[in-house]
Amino acid sequence: MDEFTRNPPIYLSYSFSFLSFTTVWQDWVHKMALDLRMISRSDYDDHPDNKASHCAAKIAEYYQKYDAQKGTQFVFSDLGTFKPNEWNVYSEIKRKLVENYHIPPQEVRFIQESKRRLPVGP
Repeated sequence: MDEFTRNPPIYLSYSFSFLSFTTVWQDWVHKMALDLRMISRSDYDDHPDNKASHCAAKIAEYYQKYDAQKGTQFVFSDLGTFKPNEWNVYSEIKRKLVENYHIPPQEVRFIQESKRRLPVGP
């Protein structure tokens, strides 16, 4: 009998713990790349080279490029959710767009602000 069949609970327990650790680690790495403040707002400040800053710059670039046509952009992040009156990456990008790129705040909106709800299904 090999070691796995003699002691499966120990091996499986170790495997589950390792996978859990890996999942948490990957989540932290993605958040750190987007904006270190997603990990700890008190320990980190804004950084001009984080992904949120690059995203705001690219959005502003397209805004200026298509302003004459009144173009619309949709931005989605799989990390974080817009929550009014709370720090989140969406509000941070909007802050950067308004303060750094002088985009009028009423032109940056969040889907969660919509009051209109469409029916779902047939």
